[in-house]
Amino acid sequence: MKQFLSKFLAQKGFSLVEIILLTGVVGMIILVVANIPNAINLVGSSKYESLAREIAAKTIADTRAKGFDALANNAPNGISINDSRVVKLPGGSANLIIEACPQEICSGGSGEENMVKKVTIQVSWKENSQAKDFSIVTLVSDGGLR
Repeated sequence: MKQFLSKFLAQKGFSLVEIILLTGVVGMIILVVANIPNAINLVGSSKYESLAREIAAKTIADTRAKGFDALANNAPNGISINDSRVVKLPGGSANLIIEACPQEICSGGSGEENMVKKVTIQVSWKENSQAKDFSIVTLVSDGGLR
């Protein structure tokens, strides 16, 4: 045993396997460290998009809960949504647009277009000096789904 240990300690330099393993480990560390800034940006942008989705979904639910009679057509730019979470979006704004049902959808000729409204929720914000936008479009009818 002493002979093996002394022979092992007497070796000078590294074997090829040790160099290959070291190169692989260092490469993996560099790869992980290089991708950290990109991962941080993705987490931040997904946070804003998730918040925009939550605002839009709540506004749609609130609009449907008001009932069909409370839905009046509004200006083409819509009305501003009063949700306290909009200020958490950088440069954020949210609009509710209510329009008559489009002809290509409600063209039955039975007056159906007066019984259905197109509701659009648009949430906008700025991210890295780029404009971002999320919108949901749904139809709300008098008397529910048919």
